[in-house]
Amino acid sequence: MSAHQISSCKSGRQRQWRAKESSGFTILETLMVVALLFIMMGLAIFGWSSTWYNFKVNSALDNVTGQLRIAREMAISKRRSIEVSFTNPNQLQIIPENPDGTPLNPNPNPVVTMGGASQFLIFPGVPDTPMLFGNGAAIAFFASAGAPVPPLRFTSTGSFVDANNNLVNGTVFLGIPGKPSSARAATILGSTGRVRAYYWNGGQWYE
Repeated sequence: MSAHQISSCKSGRQRQWRAKESSGFTILETLMVVALLFIMMGLAIFGWSSTWYNFKVNSALDNVTGQLRIAREMAISKRRSIEVSFTNPNQLQIIPENPDGTPLNPNPNPVVTMGGASQFLIFPGVPDTPMLFGNGAAIAFFASAGAPVPPLRFTSTGSFVDANNNLVNGTVFLGIPGKPSSARAATILGSTGRVRAYYWNGGQWYE
């Protein structure tokens, strides 16, 4: 065999070896890629789930604050008291009053139900809002003379009072059971009837 033929054989074998070496992933490399994909999928699902819960409970908070603000605006614009009723675990209703103070019947305002598994509730370890109206219960209202006498209502001046016309401050806490990060709250300042929305970020409340 000539030197040229020997050189050609060596070159051919080298090309075959290189082809085998670059022909694809090893089993270990494939397993690492699959594991990485599963980790990325898990993180994506976890992030999506958290976003979905936040969307649901934020929508419920919007329902609560929206109804309270509608009740206040209605009381001012129509020059009549508007009652607010909360029913556990997740319903509220605004009720206009007649001039004599009796509830309007039939009530044109339907019962509003919070969706997305949201309920009126408080989570152990989650503190009171910055308004410090108290968090002893999920629906916590307090009058200057003590426990308010129902019904609670917005007046034609926009203030929030009880049946004895005592100013009432309070907070409505809500969230999704088992999800402390979903804690939300709506506060009412009795003297002005101002409604504020609060969100829990795991460490503190913010508006």
